[in-house]
Amino acid sequence: MQFKEIKINKCLFSLLVGLLFLLPHIVRIFYIGSFHDYTPFAAQTPSPTVWDETFMYASQVNFTLQQYGLANDTDAFEHRNEPFPYSIIPIEIEAGIAKLTGNLGTAQILCHFLFPAITAWLLMTLLGWMGASTPLAALLGLAIMVVGFSPRTVMMGNMDVLRHGLHSSFAQTLQFSRNPHPNMSFPFFLATAMSAAIALRIRSVGYSVLAGILGGLLFYTYIFYAIDWTVACILLFGMSFWKNPIVYKNIRLAFFINILVAIPFLLWVRASKLSGAYFHRTYRLGMMYSHLPTKDGLELGIAWIFVVAIATVWFLWSSRMQPSNGSDDPEMSRVSFLVFTCAALGGIIGMNMQIVTGFNVQAEQHFPHMVIQPTVLILLAIAFVGWAGNSLRIRQYQTIWSVAMFFLLFTGCAISQVDAAIHSAPYHRVITSDRILFKWLKTNSSVGDVVATTNLRICTIIPVYTHDYTLLVNGSRTSGTDEEVIERYLLANALTRTPVDRVAEELRQSENDGSQPPLLTENYSYFMFEHSPYFDGDKHRIFESYIPKLLAEYQDIRSNIPAELLRFRVNYIYTENGQAPALIKGWNVEVVLQTQDGVLWKLQED
Repeated sequence: MQFKEIKINKCLFSLLVGLLFLLPHIVRIFYIGSFHDYTPFAAQTPSPTVWDETFMYASQVNFTLQQYGLANDTDAFEHRNEPFPYSIIPIEIEAGIAKLTGNLGTAQILCHFLFPAITAWLLMTLLGWMGASTPLAALLGLAIMVVGFSPRTVMMGNMDVLRHGLHSSFAQTLQFSRNPHPNMSFPFFLATAMSAAIALRIRSVGYSVLAGILGGLLFYTYIFYAIDWTVACILLFGMSFWKNPIVYKNIRLAFFINILVAIPFLLWVRASKLSGAYFHRTYRLGMMYSHLPTKDGLELGIAWIFVVAIATVWFLWSSRMQPSNGSDDPEMSRVSFLVFTCAALGGIIGMNMQIVTGFNVQAEQHFPHMVIQPTVLILLAIAFVGWAGNSLRIRQYQTIWSVAMFFLLFTGCAISQVDAAIHSAPYHRVITSDRILFKWLKTNSSVGDVVATTNLRICTIIPVYTHDYTLLVNGSRTSGTDEEVIERYLLANALTRTPVDRVAEELRQSENDGSQPPLLTENYSYFMFEHSPYFDGDKHRIFESYIPKLLAEYQDIRSNIPAELLRFRVNYIYTENGQAPALIKGWNVEVVLQTQDGVLWKLQED
């Protein structure tokens, strides 16, 4: 097959993969019947993928678009300038796309197509180095993207369709489309590892520098890939001192540049720690402060080391079957396998890094899901290509069965995507009253104005669609203390005249009786806290022992709202369901907008 034909085939397969991850948007738009009434974001959704994108990352992109600054805190006006490190590169990229398209929602949809297509291209290129045909590389690349991130999603989606047709209740799209992680960050990580492999293969200083720069930029892209790659660099750095013909000393340059590029990020973290914002937010996100290993971390680490060992034995065995290992460049196969082995070990070590560092962030959740699984699958794919290349019978029919298996896997994934899209489409319809409210705020409010409301859905999406802040804040988005987060909640209720018994009811809601299902945060307690001394993690609600104290604090706030308004900026109050704003001495409240679902009041000092 000619080089030009291979390029065309890679483009076609890449476009198909991109289309697969774009498919839910197409189906939802068709289901709703209008692009104008469709939004890729949703505060009420059975999909954790959409929830993550909406409550955290979309708000950061919108902040960058609206306020042209770092999205340190997208919720609380008082903490807008407190430094907090986040995935700034994906946010800036999506903000740039949004500027070009003129709409954040359109940019989000485009990202779900563009970056999976780029990842597919990179994976096909990597496996092509091993000697895989384009169809086989496409099949394995799609398997890595699906099985590495979404095996449960595909299995459950297809099983539900077989049992119930398109009438099941499962509504989760493929995890690789989660934007920006791994949708935008994984191809960045992949390009870093591939640059290092080329640097080792051709002993190139230029590619070593590129690998170092890309590796350092991973700190600004996704911290889990940054930790993983830094550990991998340390392993390669150590191996470069052995008399090993594979690991050439130029890789040391990649290690040093990686650290050099990361220094501003580390200073950013340091500044955040000094301000207190880092502790407050990372603690609520589940950071551990202990040097003790965890049972889950050790068990998962041992299991994944065993899988890496199996992949290594398979690769070495297939390499000895024939010197070529099925590849035109067997040396490239060896260095690539070595680089990704170090990356897999980097993820396993990172998952247990609290043994050395004393802290870790959601270790057993994100390291296996985002780092270890896809990296180990790349190792297995490299070993498989070597085995397939050395089997004459397999090589004879490789193109035929690869194309057949690709479309079989593609079809299974497409069915799962369509099923998920149909059952999540109603949550992606733009509510008319929301559109009116957000349009009014963007047109008539000042940048940085604060809206007080007790509606969790509105609190979630105001930072996504407007340039305004919220009084009731999401604990994962704000840098305030736990006490301040609670106080903001109580003040929002006081401003909307919520009765004491209603506040008590809200604080006692457990994960099974949230006020606005299927909101993934489910209740006010979980909206404010993922982890906190106030928070009962088993029931996803405030501990009962705290409630009397909080109710007493609520009574104090209700009787002294003017003093609270000196601490917290509030410009507007949004009420619904018969709520009315409190009468506040020295302050004037007037209606500025009335919709079918609520009333917006402007709050001003007399």
